[in-house]
Amino acid sequence: MSITKRVRKDGTIAYQARPEVDGRRLPAKTFGREREARDYLRRMEQRRRRRTSASPAVGEFVPHWLEAYTVAKRGPTRGRPKDDKTIRTYRYALASLVADYGDLRLDEFDRPLARRIAADYPPSRLVVIRNLFADAYDDGLIHRNPFSDLQLVHSDGRADDQVMPEAALHRLADAALGALGPEYGPMWRTGVLFAAYVGPRAESFCALEWPDVDLAGRTVHFRVVKFDRPYTAILLPHVVDELRRLPRRTDLRSVFWSLRGQSLRKGSHFYAWDKVRQAGGMPDLDFHELRHWCGHHFYVTLGFSAEEAGAQLGHKDGRQIVQTYGHGRQGALQRLHRGTERPAEIRSTQTPRATEGEVG
Repeated sequence: MSITKRVRKDGTIAYQARPEVDGRRLPAKTFGREREARDYLRRMEQRRRRRTSASPAVGEFVPHWLEAYTVAKRGPTRGRPKDDKTIRTYRYALASLVADYGDLRLDEFDRPLARRIAADYPPSRLVVIRNLFADAYDDGLIHRNPFSDLQLVHSDGRADDQVMPEAALHRLADAALGALGPEYGPMWRTGVLFAAYVGPRAESFCALEWPDVDLAGRTVHFRVVKFDRPYTAILLPHVVDELRRLPRRTDLRSVFWSLRGQSLRKGSHFYAWDKVRQAGGMPDLDFHELRHWCGHHFYVTLGFSAEEAGAQLGHKDGRQIVQTYGHGRQGALQRLHRGTERPAEIRSTQTPRATEGEVG
């Protein structure tokens, strides 16, 4: 714990108090009086060290956490209620913890046990467990989070992934013609290109309706989206041409439809997509990879800013774009100079810019 004396711009004196408990730094605050700073240090130490002799058992706290801790406290969704799908995912992720350690109290978990659990459980479950213990720590039920900062070996995610060349994307789209026939195949050929150059998630793709598409303005509005944040993306000129050639069904408002002529659902979407990727020689390609292809295309190939590429994907800002695709940007100029991805042909007609997308 420390108190630092500082001089403000107006010449007045301020005291910054930075508490530290059990080797962990807590939020610092600045006060006008040294006595107030010392009081803050004392309150924070007492609060963080408070722990009851009857800390709840895992089997008792998990259902309470799922029911009572329904607002996200961290990350990009901080302050937002968790939806039912997220709660179901959390319940599934914590089932093994309850089965294996349900009788242990929260304060009986130490770092060695946390490391053993981390080695046995997949990362997706470990994230949920860490969040559960973080909330217990914030509420004073335990004196530290044993799952915090374990320094485990982890994957770099998509940082080293190589996206498919643009020519391979078009071959994949063309594979829909043979996989799904002359009547249904053309719709999915357009759908694959639309997903790659516009970047919607699968649920947004399935729910898209013609009133959401403005071909003259070259924009598309996605209403059914993750986190309930509708946004507007741009349509590159060649995507507009593809949509204009797409046959419309008079009995449906949907832009893309199922083999039986109904609105796309999760099952009918996967049925058709699986046939397309099998025929295209990419049996393990997830539909969501087309969204990542779009982010890479806008940020690396076309050279838009992280904020602009993020707006195209409905992100709040460009941080995730930089984290995911920043490695590819470093070599973009050399690739563009070699002309390997024909950027000039696309960018010469590319208006309006991606910043016109609305991010909810």
